[in-house]
Amino acid sequence: MSRPDQPVIYELNTAVWLGELSRAAGREVTLGDVPSSAWHDVTPAGVDAVWLMGVWERSVPGLAMANAHPGPRASFHEALPDLRPEDVAGSPYCVRRYAVAWPGRAS
Repeated sequence: MSRPDQPVIYELNTAVWLGELSRAAGREVTLGDVPSSAWHDVTPAGVDAVWLMGVWERSVPGLAMANAHPGPRASFHEALPDLRPEDVAGSPYCVRRYAVAWPGRAS
């Protein structure tokens, strides 16, 4: 059980989660229409807050770096052999501005 001075925060990869919900629903699911049951399903017991990782607009230079360097590109293709350039969203920590952007691509 968490204490007020030590809250338990669960990090959620927003793009992956919304992609999974969208595939299951057969339509695009956005943060604005995530069913309450999906929030309950993804939140482990004892968690005080969910951190939506990767929800902010990502930078264009960060995306360009992710696509330009052979190391990251090789790891992307190892994980997803059929990866297309438009599948690469860039780092969720390379924030352009603090405005919600789904699907989390550089703007």
